[in-house]
Amino acid sequence: VLTTALPLGAHPISLKVTDSVGGSDTTQVDVTVEDTMPPSIQCPDSSIAECAGPGGAMVPVMVSAVDVCSAAVQVTNTRTAGGADASGLYPLATTSVTFTAADEVPNVATCALIVTVRDSLPPALVLPPGLSVDATMPAGAIVTYMASAVDLCGGGAAVTCLPPSGTLFPPNAADENHIVACDATDAQGNGAAGAFPVHVSGAGEQIGALGEVVRGLGLPRPLAKELDGKLREAARENDKGKLDHACKKINEFAKKVREEAGKKHPKIDAATAADLLAAARRIQAALGCGPAPGPARVPVSRSGL
Repeated sequence: VLTTALPLGAHPISLKVTDSVGGSDTTQVDVTVEDTMPPSIQCPDSSIAECAGPGGAMVPVMVSAVDVCSAAVQVTNTRTAGGADASGLYPLATTSVTFTAADEVPNVATCALIVTVRDSLPPALVLPPGLSVDATMPAGAIVTYMASAVDLCGGGAAVTCLPPSGTLFPPNAADENHIVACDATDAQGNGAAGAFPVHVSGAGEQIGALGEVVRGLGLPRPLAKELDGKLREAARENDKGKLDHACKKINEFAKKVREEAGKKHPKIDAATAADLLAAARRIQAALGCGPAPGPARVPVSRSGL
């Protein structure tokens, strides 16, 4: 048995045999070495990736191929021009990728895999942290707000909130809130839920808040006592349900503020008076008072008055 290594191709081989007495004979045989085996190509397992943006997800997809006879193996794929590397952005879908390896003959081998990009994450709700509004009528206040949702994979998400924006919210007790519940669903059916509080300050709570402002202004003691007293009387009448009497006390408060602001040497400056009168008007609206007597604007003091 003669063993030798031969490259690919046809090779004439001369054989000679000699016996023990010196007799010999020769012959020639042709040996052809052929490559009929395809390359070995190894695909990775099919992969699942989470959608990371409107375009899908970046997914690494690479194969390796070797051939026992050919040093060079050419690899192509049906997804990209990257040959053995089909990594890239894959859409929100199921994508089949086929790789083909060819040696120099060329013998061909293929393998295939599936890349699945899915959206299993819920959208992110964008809600107000909480709202605090003053009642603008005895029944409360019409509250408007913005609620939206952001979906990482794009496509938008429908948001529904109850009570909806533009609803009349009744006044709350000082330590209570309304709760607005919202939910959002993206195109893949992933859902998210959230909520935020809404507090509507009724007339009584607004009167109390205005009293704290007055007491913190550092006004002369007699004036501070008079203004605070009118607010305390308005609060008591409101608690009794005597809204007309409460309105009267708020009107008296506003009248006194205007008088002091309009003096030659005012004890309440114009900007502070404007803020106090604006708060008084909000309380009047929350109580359902009729138009307050006297001018709504702050009088301008004149020399000689």
